[in-house]
Amino acid sequence: MYIILNTENQLITYMKVNELLNLAKEIREAMEDSRIERRLDFVEKSHKYSIYNPLTERMTSNLPSVSTLIKKWSEPFDSFNKSIEMMDGDVLLAEELREKWKKMGADASSIGSYAHYKLEQYVWNLFDVDIIVRKPFYDLGHDELIIAQDMLKNGIKLVHTIVENGFVPLDTECIMGSIGLGYFGQCDNLWIGVHNGRIVILMTDYKTNLTKNFETKPWNVPMYEPFGELLDTDLSKYFIQQPLYAQLLSDMLKNTIYKDIPIIGFRVLHLRDGGSSIKVPGWVHGEVKKLYPVLQDVEVIETETEEVRE
Repeated sequence: MYIILNTENQLITYMKVNELLNLAKEIREAMEDSRIERRLDFVEKSHKYSIYNPLTERMTSNLPSVSTLIKKWSEPFDSFNKSIEMMDGDVLLAEELREKWKKMGADASSIGSYAHYKLEQYVWNLFDVDIIVRKPFYDLGHDELIIAQDMLKNGIKLVHTIVENGFVPLDTECIMGSIGLGYFGQCDNLWIGVHNGRIVILMTDYKTNLTKNFETKPWNVPMYEPFGELLDTDLSKYFIQQPLYAQLLSDMLKNTIYKDIPIIGFRVLHLRDGGSSIKVPGWVHGEVKKLYPVLQDVEVIETETEEVRE
C-alpha cells in the first residue's frame, strides 16, 4: 500500500490488487466472526434465516428478509382479482392465467438462480480466490438455458466494467442479519477498491427482470412514503433494497476496525438486453437510514460528478 500527499496535503491511498484481496479476506473474516457471535445462520434449501435473540435468550427466525420488507412500501399485487378482471369474469380462464403466471415465475426463478450462481463462480475464479459457492436449485429447459446463458454473458461484461475501475470482490451472497434492525438479507456482491485516494465499498445486485417491468407506465402509482418520489415499478423496489442491505452491513461491521470504510454507492446490474448498470439514487439511502438507524453507520459518498465510471 502506498500513502502520499497530494497538492492539497490530503492523504491519498494506492493499493495493489493482492493487497485489496487480502483486505477483503480480513473483512470477510470479521463478518464471519459477527455471524458466529450472533449465531446467524442461513439454510439454502429452505431459504430460512435464524439468529439468536438476547432479549428472549432463544433462536428466532421470525424476522422478515429484505425481499419481504420492501413490499411494505407498495400496493401488493392481487393475482386473483387481476386475473378475473383480465379474463372478463371467466373463472376458469382466470385460473388458467394464474397457472401460466406461476409457471413463468418458476422459470424466471430458475433462470435467475443459474445466472447468479455462475456469475458468483466467475467473480471468484477471475481472482483465483477459493470460495465455497452455495449452489441454488434451478431447473432449466432448452429455451430457459439459452436465456440464462445470455444473461451470464451480459453479467460478465458488467463485472469487467467494475474490475476495470480497480475493484476486487469483497464478498458474494453476503449473509447478514440484525436483531436491532429487525431483518435479514444477503446482497449479491460487495466490492472493495480505492476511489479518490480512499478505500471504499461498492454494492451491486444482479437483476433478471424483463426490461418492461423496469419502465414506468401510466398506471404506476407513487410508492408509499417516504419513497413517494418513486413510482411503483420493480426497479423502484430494488432502489430501496440495496440501502437496506447497507444498513445490515453497517450493523455487522460496527464493532470492527472496518466500520468506517465508506460505501461509494449502489448499482443494479440488469442482465437483460445487453446488460446495464443502474445507479441507485442517493436520497433513498438517506431515508432508509432514518427508518433503520444503527449506532455506527457506514458512510456513503454521494456526489454527482465523482462516481464509478460506467
